[in-house]
Amino acid sequence: MSLKFFDFYSYRNYGFLFSIVLTIVTIIGYFSSGLNLGIDFKGGIIIELTSETPGKIKDDLSTKYSDIILQQLDKNLVIRLQNTENNSVKLTDKIKSEILQIDKDVNFLKIDFVGPKISNDLVKKAALAFFWSLFVVMIYILIRFNWKFSIGAILSLIHDLTASIGFFVFTGYEFNLTSIAAILTIIGYSVNDSVVIYDRIRENTSNNTQNYLTPKVINKSINETLSRTLMTFLTTFVACLALWIFGGENLRSFSAVITFGVAFGTYSSIFISANVLPFLAKQ
Repeated sequence: MSLKFFDFYSYRNYGFLFSIVLTIVTIIGYFSSGLNLGIDFKGGIIIELTSETPGKIKDDLSTKYSDIILQQLDKNLVIRLQNTENNSVKLTDKIKSEILQIDKDVNFLKIDFVGPKISNDLVKKAALAFFWSLFVVMIYILIRFNWKFSIGAILSLIHDLTASIGFFVFTGYEFNLTSIAAILTIIGYSVNDSVVIYDRIRENTSNNTQNYLTPKVINKSINETLSRTLMTFLTTFVACLALWIFGGENLRSFSAVITFGVAFGTYSSIFISANVLPFLAKQ
């Protein structure tokens, strides 16, 4: 069957079931194992340096500190140590001294410490960022369309947010401030896809109030925007995938969740935000 006439609506129950199962599994995974929180949210030390012997420094520190995270890229080395609490200054001086014993010409690019109070503030601000982004999107859709479209969009975005959290839970990638930026980017991408389909739905129902938000109208609108949706998805997905593969260790978690989110945002804009509208129209 040609994609031009693909009956997306007839597969809505499979999409809903998949999303419900994914949400339940994510919630279970979150409460059982949680997120791999970075220094931004747990507190700790981060040291960035350049050295002629980064591998030697990395090997030495990894044997002395069991909970240290070391990321090397050529001559650059990023050192992360979480949960240092009140001994951060002494521990930082100790690590610096040990590094200087290995390479006295090492160049320290950055030495930062995130305390428990700062990390708690960051958690609260991250939660507020998610809340206000969803709230603003809901108001925007409500003004541009109506409350049915607004609910459909919010359900889709909550679905994307849950799936992104699940991605971090099950992959073990570090969840930090960069991850927040990635998820907010996914939300924006998903909204864009949903608005394109919503615009076509409104055009197809503007002169026919009797067939307002029927499965036939939904199917027709999705298919009419499908080529645009697929082209946008493919170009964005390929770029994100390249960043994931070749972007290096520092960008890995960001590019990974963006790549996943682009694919999932495309799915949710079709199977969630659009296909839930006929049900809402009956209310």
